[in-house]
Amino acid sequence: MENENLSYPNFLTIPEIELYYNEILLSLLRGKHIQEDEIIFVIIRKYKPAFSELFKRLHKRILKEDTTRHNNNFFYLDFLDVSSHIRGVSPELAPPLTERQTIFGIALLDMFYERYLEKSKEIWWEDIKKEIEHGEFSHLYKKIFQVESRIYDEKQLKVIKSEYNSVLRKFDNLGWIKMIPEPEDNIHFIIRESIHRFANLYKEELLNFEKFAQKIQSRNSPLI
Repeated sequence: MENENLSYPNFLTIPEIELYYNEILLSLLRGKHIQEDEIIFVIIRKYKPAFSELFKRLHKRILKEDTTRHNNNFFYLDFLDVSSHIRGVSPELAPPLTERQTIFGIALLDMFYERYLEKSKEIWWEDIKKEIEHGEFSHLYKKIFQVESRIYDEKQLKVIKSEYNSVLRKFDNLGWIKMIPEPEDNIHFIIRESIHRFANLYKEELLNFEKFAQKIQSRNSPLI
């Protein structure tokens, strides 16, 4: 009888499931990657078979649990039919990244790998600025942003910072970073290991970054 209560749909009447059900459902369907430090991670793992059956039957999704190289786990949803959507997230609730957002994501991924051996991948605006101006792909960022001068001026950096803030909020919602509140418009966050999911989803753009950058260069307008 106890095992029956832990299965779908019987488990839906369990008090802790009733308490966290909406949060779990909305978070996963919106493309969020649930980390070990979240209470709903514990709930999902405890009732993983039942949740797997629920998402499979009602939403045609697969509940997946990935483990990073540092043995950190996270949950997310994928499609039963991989051809249903190229990026594996719901187009209604969590649309795939735009080309411009993908460029910002690749810069974040570079900063993550630079700090790979560090326990906390903590990033400030100055780190992003350094990556854009002096990183491995700085010459490509200039082409993408159509900056012809040797250095970025303050107005151009202000536009980039504003765009980054928007992308970071999306990444925070997806569980790929954790924003840290700061006064005014300062940028401060931690890159989470679930950023590997971004690397998997946008593997083609990463492997052919120069080609990808050139493709979108002509579509962009100058920053100012």
